[in-house]
Amino acid sequence: MFVPEDDSFVVATMLTQGPWDPNSQYGGTPAALLTWAVERVPTLVPMRIARITVDMHRRVPLGSQLIEKVRKERALAYPRLTRHEQHDRLAATHGLVRGAKL
Repeated sequence: MFVPEDDSFVVATMLTQGPWDPNSQYGGTPAALLTWAVERVPTLVPMRIARITVDMHRRVPLGSQLIEKVRKERALAYPRLTRHEQHDRLAATHGLVRGAKL
């Protein structure tokens, strides 16, 4: 679905295409990508996602996209997805992570 270019860039392939616009992704695929980004935020102790919210600001096109790790607080992670060429925000994530019971 996504082909990684490096640690921050991915390319959305035709497998992420939605049914309404041939040049846009189905909403579930960028949401899954941003959830994956929240899971990869480094923490001092083992954490797991307790709640996640994905805000779609506009349609998410196929092609190269940047995953920005904007901010990380004690229990919150805020990755966002932007279009590589124009740097306009496409979607943002608010993830609440809690300590994992091992």
